[in-house]
Amino acid sequence: MFRYRDIYLCESNSEDDFGISKTPPSTGNGGIMQVRSKKYILLISFAISALVLVFSGCVRNAVAPGSASTNQVERVPLPADLAEIQRLLPNGAHVLASQNPMRVLEDAYTESIVNPSAPVVQGVIVENCGVKFPVGTLPGTLLATVYVDNKPYPAVEYGPHNIGFNGEVTIEISYANHYPLLASTSLLQIFYWNEALRRFEPIRSEIDREHRIVRGYTTHFSYYLISGVDEMIESW
Repeated sequence: MFRYRDIYLCESNSEDDFGISKTPPSTGNGGIMQVRSKKYILLISFAISALVLVFSGCVRNAVAPGSASTNQVERVPLPADLAEIQRLLPNGAHVLASQNPMRVLEDAYTESIVNPSAPVVQGVIVENCGVKFPVGTLPGTLLATVYVDNKPYPAVEYGPHNIGFNGEVTIEISYANHYPLLASTSLLQIFYWNEALRRFEPIRSEIDREHRIVRGYTTHFSYYLISGVDEMIESW
């Protein structure tokens, strides 16, 4: 074996764990520097790769603290049948369900990152159902989700559920696909599912008949549906 300062190099052509030849370099100390340089370059590359992976994971977690991950939405365990939903609505509210919507509905889902530093109203929309965040209402950057449920009545789930807003945000639920049923109803209101109390509760709502949309105002997200009402019910 040949000793060059503080390292040993074998005369064989075998390679070490980094794939660097152990054959003694023919250029003396310059060869040793080349071997060391290659090792350092490989070690630095490994370290950079590890840091990139760690940083990427931190960014994903920071985008939407406590929210659903990409391509996922928080699913609320709702009652299975319409009679049960009707029972859980407050007095004066009537579940509106059509057995023949204008077209066969499919579930629709979208998600978008919204940033509190944006100087304008931000929105997320799918199938004419969406949410608008006025300036100053977001407590931080989050991944907002909109899930249009395949029901015989207009129903949408917004997420994440565990975020409170700094003021009211506007949700919009379209009833265009249920228009024949809801057109004859004079008053429509949005109700959210209170999972803790397991009942539907009203939110402040207004009807846009021109666009066949009901708008609601809320400070948090949940599962929402449109119901017919005898008169608008004050939010609890």
